[in-house]
This record gives sequence, C-alpha cells and structure tokens, in this order.
Amino acid sequence: YRARVVMCDRRAILDVLQSHTKLLSEFLPAHVEECVGTVRSPVHFLRHHVAQSTPLVVRADADVARWPALARWSDQGYLSEALRDARVTVALTPDGLADAPASDDSALMLPAEATMAYPDFIDMLRRQNSTDGENSPVVYLQKQNNSFITEFSALAADVGRVGWADVAFGAANIDAINFWQGARPTKTSWHRDPYENIYVVIRGSKRVRLLPMTDAWRMRIKTYPQAKWEYKDGEFTAQPIAGEPVRWSSLRPCTCTGYPLKCPSCVHLDGHPPPKEVLLHAGDVLYIPAWVYHEISHDETPNDTSCIAINFWYEAQYGQHGFSTIQTFDQLAQLCTPSTNT
Repeated sequence: YRARVVMCDRRAILDVLQSHTKLLSEFLPAHVEECVGTVRSPVHFLRHHVAQSTPLVVRADADVARWPALARWSDQGYLSEALRDARVTVALTPDGLADAPASDDSALMLPAEATMAYPDFIDMLRRQNSTDGENSPVVYLQKQNNSFITEFSALAADVGRVGWADVAFGAANIDAINFWQGARPTKTSWHRDPYENIYVVIRGSKRVRLLPMTDAWRMRIKTYPQAKWEYKDGEFTAQPIAGEPVRWSSLRPCTCTGYPLKCPSCVHLDGHPPPKEVLLHAGDVLYIPAWVYHEISHDETPNDTSCIAINFWYEAQYGQHGFSTIQTFDQLAQLCTPSTNT
C-alpha cells in the first residue's frame, strides 16, 4: 500500500512538472532568438534574455569580426606554428563521449587525459579523421578552468572580448576563458553550468540543443559511480574512481547527423516541447544562460579538420528567487525519478 502511495505521489509531481513545461513553452519563443551584428543594447539583453533565462544567438558578431583569430585560425598551419611549443591537455575516448554515462549505464565515464605538444594533438586528430583512423582514439581539447589562458596564451593577441557581454555582466566577472578544438564524433552530453556562458565559434560549425533550467525532470538524472578511461597500447579500459557518486543525466547524446535533428532518439519524451536547436558558424555568438541544460556536437564543413570555439564564463548573479527556483525544480525532479542507476 505504501509503495502505491509513493508511486501516486511521484505521478502527481511529474504531472505538475510536465504541465509547467508545456505552459512555459507557450510563453517563450519556439526557437532561439537571433540578431545580427550585436544586441539591441546591453540593457535590452539583460531584461529580455538574462532576466528571463532565454538563450540568444548573435550572428556575425561585430566584436568577434574584429578578432584576428577569425581569419588566422582558419589556417591550421598558423595555429601549429604559433603553438609549436605549447603543451596541451588532450581528452581521449573510444567514442567521442566524455563526461557521459557508459553505454551500459553502469558509470559516468570521464575521458583519459594526456599532456602532449599541440602539433602531436593535430597529428592524432588527422588520423582520427582519415579513412584509416577507424581504431584511433577520439581526441578533444576540452580542458576547462581557464584553459585558454593557461595553455593557449600564445594565441592571446588573436582574441578580444565581446563588448556587449562585458557591459552586461561586468568584465571583471569573467571566471574563465576556455579553448575547445575537436571534430566528429565528439559530443558533449546534456549538462548545465553555474555560469553565464558566452560561446563563440571561430572555425567550423557547432550544433547546440537547449532545455530550460526548470526541465530537470526531462534529464532522467541518476546517481552514478565514476570511472575513467585509460588508454594504453592502443586499447581503452575503464578504471573505477574512488569517491562519492555523482548525479548526472542518463540521456545519451544524440547520434543523428542531419540538421535540424529529426531522429526518434533525439526526442526523449514524445509529446513534450522539443529542445531548442541552433546551428552556429564561425563568427557567431551564443548566449547560454546559467543553469540552462545544453548538449553540443560538431558539424564542421568538409574542408575543416576540426571545429574551434572559445567560451567566456561570467559569474552568475542570481538572487534568492533564482536560486530557490533552481533548487525547487531539482528537488521535485529528484522525487519523481529513481535515485540510483539500478
């Protein structure tokens, strides 16, 4: 009897969360809003996007258009020369999925990591992309924690700032600037960040899917033990990591290659509003609000060996109301979903 009551309560909570998702979709735009060149004003951006936690794309951003990186980084030879002495942290996986549930859902898999010269990373990336690279590891420059400053400082003169974002968030509030370089089949699984995220594509194209912070119930979050890939002698093995389990979305990243995303596995809950999807090209800027769920994949052009992006993490300024909203929806989602991965 008690189990039936619990199931009934879970169903009631889920009904409320699903109703909220539907109601929210009726008030928000069906697609990610876009503008060209720059935002209407930093104040308009704060009122209509930051305050409402809605993403925004700025196509051909005027500030980014003045960055030397936009022209220089299209030439891989330039990058390899500029970074010839740089030591970079490379993530290696068998399938391009770092920080994602294992295929058997047994653990949250972290990538193997190797420190190497940047030109060696490019050699590995080219082997991965070649016809004879079927058994090569999938490599990705994805180290966070201010990686652009700590590992790619030789490129500092090539990158400027996004002026309207600095005005809106405060230039002094940048917590990290990160450098990303990789190619298919690398994907970033569904997750969220506690930062206001300004994501700038410099080369190639990226596809991003987004869901509101209040859609935690759709993430099918479970509690996972952690494990890490070890790459040795051309073979990957999973090594358990001691420590506390972590809660993470059990959704596997989408595997379809077309745009817009159409395959059935993309829509994890039929009948509910689909994630917003956006395709970013070189020079485009995407604002991802703090705590908004997102998934990112590569969609580079055939002539590109890889896609490159820079992102700025600004400290999120949310008050008691915003923090309470996040905590409430998280806890409600946890009540109506399993607490473990069993």
